Amino acid sequence: MNKELMEKLVNNMLETGAEYSESYFEDTTSKTYRYINGKLDDISSYSKRGTSFRIIKDDKYYFSSTDDLSEENLINITNNLKNKLGEKNNHSYINLIEKRVNNPVIKVRHNEMSTDDKIGYLKKIDDIARNYSDLISQVDVRFLEEDSYKKIANSKGVITSSVEVRTRLFLFVYVSKEGKTANKYSRIDYMMGYEMLDGIDIEKFVIDTCKDAIESLDAIDFKGGEYPVIIGNGYGAIILHEACGHALEARTVAVNKSILTGKKNQKIANSKVTLIDDGSINNLWGSSIIDDEGEYSRKNVLIENGILKNYLVDTFNQKLMNQNANGSSRRESYLYAPTSRMSNTYLAKGNDKIEEMFKSIDYGVYVKEIEYGGVESATGDFNFHSPNAYIIENGKIGKKINNVSLMGNCLDVLNNIEMVSSDLEFEGGYCGTSESGTIYVTCGQPCIKVSKIFIGGNSNE
Repeated sequence: MNKELMEKLVNNMLETGAEYSESYFEDTTSKTYRYINGKLDDISSYSKRGTSFRIIKDDKYYFSSTDDLSEENLINITNNLKNKLGEKNNHSYINLIEKRVNNPVIKVRHNEMSTDDKIGYLKKIDDIARNYSDLISQVDVRFLEEDSYKKIANSKGVITSSVEVRTRLFLFVYVSKEGKTANKYSRIDYMMGYEMLDGIDIEKFVIDTCKDAIESLDAIDFKGGEYPVIIGNGYGAIILHEACGHALEARTVAVNKSILTGKKNQKIANSKVTLIDDGSINNLWGSSIIDDEGEYSRKNVLIENGILKNYLVDTFNQKLMNQNANGSSRRESYLYAPTSRMSNTYLAKGNDKIEEMFKSIDYGVYVKEIEYGGVESATGDFNFHSPNAYIIENGKIGKKINNVSLMGNCLDVLNNIEMVSSDLEFEGGYCGTSESGTIYVTCGQPCIKVSKIFIGGNSNE
């Protein structure tokens, strides 16, 4: 869509007296290579190309999307949106100014690496895994590549566009022994091209995955209860993403569906807790040059030394929040209206030593990573699953344990974080809501000690 047409459409929607109007265009292509059972299984691709429109008036918004990009259809859609407001109003014509966006340099674009080289890399991973142990029954390894272009015009008078390139490597390892089975899933993902592979110790990546899967075959049952817990860096950060990150999004805060509503400038966590959301970090999976309303992505300090300092705010909720939008509006695609969502959310580094964390625990649990979970933002209550957890006994890591779940409340966890190390790591993933779809996110944290969390177990002993 060209500038002139987008400008015309934005102004057409303003004839209703709307406070805000927006035109969003997207052109995305994606391809997946899957190597399974020692051979190339499939190469699949899909594309999304379309546009959407939104009008905000008072405390409501009106949204529509289409993949028919003819000018006649686009004008009809914006006229239909105008009709929903049932009024007309004169307004001054807005001339859009194109904002400059510095897209990152992609060193190895997806089409610059041959299909044979991609398959060869996947085969190498498969060979390393299968040669590691006879207990490995199946290996499934994949590349995902996505190239996306988006262009956004809105009644703030700006038009912005960006190109985002993402690459992901998946590895699934399945193991079996004496009728018992287990598996492990690992991934590496960045907002960059195939130069991502240059920084990977591929043998370590594969062998670590195989070891985790094999260890699970001998995992023991565990008696549930409240224990001191150490949560590992990287994948462990899902607990903060879920337990308090969603409660800091304006989409829940503004409508009083968050336990953190009205707590700005209050102490809600241990003073060692500084939580940040920053969509502008170079190359991370959850990064973006601009958000999905055309605002520059930026660093937002949400909790600083235990004090709630900020929320993630989008244009629709900014009036209710009495706070300007801060580059935090996101959506899965043009088929969804945007709203406030996390991007790269992480706990800042601390100064505690990991060895001191373990020494401080006579009996507890080491949660190496968290796989998935959920939270009720209104109450802060959460439940998470960990496929990689171990007993801590006399300050040392012991046996791996089965089917570990973590249950509690976000305010309790925030206040019970006693120690924070300096080994910050980031891990990419996806986050989904019914409102704005599934988006790319990154979670990050150093290793932390929580004085107590309820751990669900499956042993009565």
